[in-house]
Amino acid sequence: MRVALEIGHSASDGGAVRVTDGVQEYEWNKGLARRIYELDPSMFELFHRRPDLGYRSPIKELYNRIYDSGCDLSISMHFNARFLLVQRGH
Repeated sequence: MRVALEIGHSASDGGAVRVTDGVQEYEWNKGLARRIYELDPSMFELFHRRPDLGYRSPIKELYNRIYDSGCDLSISMHFNARFLLVQRGH
């Protein structure tokens, strides 16, 4: 089985920012994808969006590359920003 790991966002569109240390979603996803890939390079293939194509075009181009790769499964890697809400006692 071959698994496509799509690294969410791109270097020019970093995505959400983790409030604890300022790490952008793209950089975090890229590091996680690399660690997963290193577990079994014969099973995983990494895919990045091309930032030079705007917004919608790189997504379409990316999915075409994933489809053409022959991978059996595609995982799109993302995380969301969350703001901490401090609740006060009543």
